[in-house]
Amino acid sequence: MTADIVVSALASAKACGYVTENAIFHSDKGVQYTSRLLAEWARDNPIRLSCSKTGNCHDNAVAESFFATLKNEMYYRKSFATHAQAEMAVIEFIEIYYSRCRPHSTIDYKIPANVMNSFFERTKSKKEVMLLEA
Repeated sequence: MTADIVVSALASAKACGYVTENAIFHSDKGVQYTSRLLAEWARDNPIRLSCSKTGNCHDNAVAESFFATLKNEMYYRKSFATHAQAEMAVIEFIEIYYSRCRPHSTIDYKIPANVMNSFFERTKSKKEVMLLEA
């Protein structure tokens, strides 16, 4: 993975409304995350960068748990004839099942899509109030 891929992913997430001003982007100390390109993008897009300490597995516990879930609940249960089939299966698992149906312990056993919808409703209400006050 390169820094331009990270910046592109964050820019795309921001464009979709998933990244708000002053959000914290936490990562490990990989070169793509400590790059000048990402630092400049974060500065230009009011995003705060945060890096874990070297060797601190607890900082990545949620990500590690996600990958274990992906492997145990989908990948190890199927066979793929091509890389494209495996890629599509991962996308479907994340977008259809993991994000829209499966409760997550890290968010009090709620479904991520419902939590995001609630977030958008709260932020929409605040934006409407701010516009009315202006």
